[in-house]
Amino acid sequence: MKTILMAVTIICIFCSCPKNYVMHNVIEPMHVIIPDFIKEEVIKSDEEEFIIRVKEGDCLSMIVERRLNYYLQRKNYRGMFRFKETLYDIVNSIKTKSGNPDLIYPGEVISFRLPKRLIVYEFDYYRPAKQIFGLDTLKKLLDFCWLIEYNKGVFNCSERSAFVEYYLENEGFNTTIVGNESHAWVIVEVEPHEWVNVECVCSPPTIGKAPDNYKVRYENIYEAIKDEPNEYDWWNKVRGVVVGRK
Repeated sequence: MKTILMAVTIICIFCSCPKNYVMHNVIEPMHVIIPDFIKEEVIKSDEEEFIIRVKEGDCLSMIVERRLNYYLQRKNYRGMFRFKETLYDIVNSIKTKSGNPDLIYPGEVISFRLPKRLIVYEFDYYRPAKQIFGLDTLKKLLDFCWLIEYNKGVFNCSERSAFVEYYLENEGFNTTIVGNESHAWVIVEVEPHEWVNVECVCSPPTIGKAPDNYKVRYENIYEAIKDEPNEYDWWNKVRGVVVGRK
């Protein structure tokens, strides 16, 4: 009789639990490809100088990018390459008539050299995806839980933010890693020119909870790892699955 009363009591306790208290909660791992990401290589460029006449509608970044792509093709480099120096590093090294890299004149002649530079070889880190928008779509994509424990200095806000940036970019969102002296998070373009903050430490990540002010902004993973190579390399810190869905 005593045993029966205990069993009834336990059943009553379970039945009186709030509905959001889920017993036997099952989390299914999400399939996310972990990139085998970086090889570094030195270009033997013998410091070739590029001399270019500015055309109507040109800007410095467009001129430099066009010339670098031409250089890589001519040297028979295959695959996907990124210079370890950012495009803006090269642009800001160019002398212009105005003294301002944002102001160049048609007919002006500019020049820059390509010294030996380390380049980064990527294994399709970002796959081509048509840009998408929508706050509801973002909420659905972020409805996951972390399966990798938060670990300060190993897998913390920067690694989590880098993963979220990778995941959302490959789904089609325009996403940027931002941060300050003590924290990192991401901002996401949910409508044209309309951005929201995403706090990536939470499980699931939350929209609008991160700080509004940031001091650093990384448009892609290449800029982030150039500045802080051991802070955003989430692919080196995980074994197996990263996130899952309930």
